[in-house]
Amino acid sequence: MTICFISDGYPGAYFGGIAIYTQRLARALVHRGHCVHVIARDTMNLDLDDQGVQVHFRRVRWIPLLGRFLPGLGESIGLARALRTLDRLFHFEVVEFPNWEGLGLVSARLLRMPTVARLHTSVLESWETAGRHPTQAERFLFWAEKSSVRSATAVLTHSEAHARHMAAAYGIHNIKIIPHGVPIPESFQPSTTRNVLSIGRMDSRKAMHVLIDAIPRILEKVPDATFNLVGVDESNPRAQAFRARFPGITGVRFLRFVDEARLRDLFNECAIYASPAIYESFGLTFAEAMAHGRPVVGCATGGVPEIVRHQIDGLLVQPGNPQALADAIIILLEDDELRSRIGVAARQRAVDCFSIDLAAERVETYLTSIAQIKSSRQAQEPPKES
Repeated sequence: MTICFISDGYPGAYFGGIAIYTQRLARALVHRGHCVHVIARDTMNLDLDDQGVQVHFRRVRWIPLLGRFLPGLGESIGLARALRTLDRLFHFEVVEFPNWEGLGLVSARLLRMPTVARLHTSVLESWETAGRHPTQAERFLFWAEKSSVRSATAVLTHSEAHARHMAAAYGIHNIKIIPHGVPIPESFQPSTTRNVLSIGRMDSRKAMHVLIDAIPRILEKVPDATFNLVGVDESNPRAQAFRARFPGITGVRFLRFVDEARLRDLFNECAIYASPAIYESFGLTFAEAMAHGRPVVGCATGGVPEIVRHQIDGLLVQPGNPQALADAIIILLEDDELRSRIGVAARQRAVDCFSIDLAAERVETYLTSIAQIKSSRQAQEPPKES
C-alpha cells in the first residue's frame, strides 16, 4: 500500500509530538512492507530518504493577510498543492493528516482520495487548559480543525477520553481508537540514581512551572535528587527566577532541546519520569518512560489514566498541585523496592499495549480498510460515457 502522511514537521528539522509520532509510525509501516511518504511543512523544498520513508519538505506560503485573519489557511493550501503534485507521481492509496490547526483542511475538502484525520490535542484543548477565552485567530483555527475532520473519510485517535471530548466538540462519531506506539528497548536496567526526568514546553498546558515549584520541596526530603528538564531553556524567566532564588541548588539542568539518542540516554539515566502537564490527550512521553522500565508520576487528567495505572505503573496526582507532585516523587525516590516493582510493571504494560510494532499493525489494518472504500466505490461506478 502507498500511504501519505501530512505533518506539521519532521524530526531533524522540527521538534514536536506530531512530528515524532509521524516518523515512528512511518518507519514502522515501511518495515512492514509499505511505501510511505511524508509531506512536512518547512522553510525550504527538500526530498530525502529516512530509513525508507520518503520525506518531502515543502515550503508553503505564509500569506500575511490570510495569516492575520485566517491563520493556517495558507499552509493548508500549500500542503494540498504539494499533495496533489506528489499524488500524480506516486498514486497514494490513503492519506492521513492531523487535526492540528486544520493542516488537512483543503486536502480533505477538495482532493478525491481516502483521507484519515488523526486527532491529536486540539487548539480547543489548548485554550481550555489555559483557562482563557479564545482569540479570533484561535476560533478560526478551531473551525478549520473541525471542518477538516468532518470532511475526512475516517477519523481515529489514541484514547477513549480524547475520543469523547472531540466527538462532542466536533460533532462527530465513529472515532477509531488506536493508541500511540513507542520503540521498546530490548532490555532495561533499574537506575541507581535519584534522577528525575521531565519533558515539556514552558506553557500553561505542560505546566513545567509546577514541577519547578516542587523541586525545593523534593530536595528537603531527598537531598541527593537531581533533575533534567527537557524543553525548558536556561533563558526562560521561570528558569532564571529559580536560579536567582535557589543559587545553592546545582542538581537541576534545563535542557532546551536534545536529539533522539540523547533522549534515550536520559531515560536510561533517570530513576523516575515525571510530568506535571495539566492535560494530555494521550501522554506519549509516559509510554516512552514505561518502555524503559521507569515508573512515572503524572496527573489524573485526559487520557493519562488510560496509559498509567495508578499505583501499578506509576502514581497519579491532582493537576496543578506542586505539593502533591512532590509527595509522589518523594515516595518513589525513597522506596527502592516500590520503584523497582512499579518499573517492571510499567515496562510490561508498554510491551503489551504501546509498542510501535503493535501500533503499526493496528494502523495498517485500519488504513487498508479505508483505502478499500475508494476501490469498492470505483468498482460500483458505471463507466463514463465517451
